[in-house]
Amino acid sequence: MQNFARDDMSEFLVRFVPQHATFRLPELESCALLCGMHVETPLTFVEYDDSLPFAIIKLENEKTAAALIRRSILVQ
Repeated sequence: MQNFARDDMSEFLVRFVPQHATFRLPELESCALLCGMHVETPLTFVEYDDSLPFAIIKLENEKTAAALIRRSILVQ
């Protein structure tokens, strides 16, 4: 999936549970689709290392971030 970050998007720090590192990104991408995120502005990963339980993502606003996190089971 390509990421097209817009300049007006905000960055958010995501803290994951320490398990299931290989499933973290696919889960967030699936949750983004379920939340109705637009194809033109998909979930953008600014920084991610699967050996760490954190990621920095870009989203349109806090409301979108809250909706995404509510759907996730791997985000604390």
